[in-house]
Formats: sequence, structure tokens, C-alpha cells
Amino acid sequence: MGYSTGFTGELKFTREITIDELRVVREILGQETDAEKLAAATGYQPKPDDRYSWIDLEVTEDFTGIKWNGNEKTYYMITSLNVVLHAIKQKIPDLSLTGGMFAQGEEVGDVWGIEMKEGVAVHVDVMKPPMTKCPHCREWFKTSDAESRG
Repeated sequence: MGYSTGFTGELKFTREITIDELRVVREILGQETDAEKLAAATGYQPKPDDRYSWIDLEVTEDFTGIKWNGNEKTYYMITSLNVVLHAIKQKIPDLSLTGGMFAQGEEVGDVWGIEMKEGVAVHVDVMKPPMTKCPHCREWFKTSDAESRG
């Protein structure tokens, strides 16, 4: 089986992109779904905490950025984003991403964020909301109640 994390939010391109640049981005997102293979093919220099998995990203419907594609069992999104951004910069050096994403794991308290800082995706802690929707049954309850039950 395995653990699953869902992501909301979009990372926006730092400027409008041309049709040709959109083709490049879509090609990068579609050509290789294995982040480690894309990293090797583009000369990405891994960071000590990088872990590789699938690239579960797609272009947004309005073509202004990228977002999670909804695939189940998404792992290591930060590394995937950094590998994809590196691959994009190989072909479009002045294009970057801005913004952030919110992550919700299967466990109620497993919430965190991703932000783009100086052209790199980084992990950020987020404040847990007072109310949480269960990722399993979709019912709302106090976050503190769920965490106290273990």
C-alpha cells in the first residue's frame, strides 16, 4: 500500500510564457515521470535530503503555472519540484516559479507546506487549523481532539 499525501495550491510562473515555452514545460512534465531519471538527464545536483519518486505535476488549466496532478501515493514533492524547475531552467533560463502548496497526509496532524524561495522549493511548517476535515471520512472536528486520540 503506502502512505498518501494530497496537495492543494498552484505554483505560478514568474512571467507570462509563450506557446513555445509552454510546449517545453509540458514536454518536461510528460517525458519522464521518474524524478531520479530526469535529474540524471539534466545534470541536477542533488541536495543531502533529496529523495526521489514520481513527478506528479501538470500545467494548470489556465497555463499560468504547475500543480499536483492528483495521483495517489505522491512522495517527495519538494525534490520533484526542484528537479522539474532545474530541467525547465536548462531550456528557459529566465523562467521560475512563485507561490506555495499545502500538503495534507493521511494522518490528521500531517500538514505542512511548500514555498518557492529564491527559485527553490522548500518545506515550511504550517499552523494547524482549529478545525480539520478527516481525510478518510470527510467529517469536520477539532484538530486537538484528533491529535489527543493518537
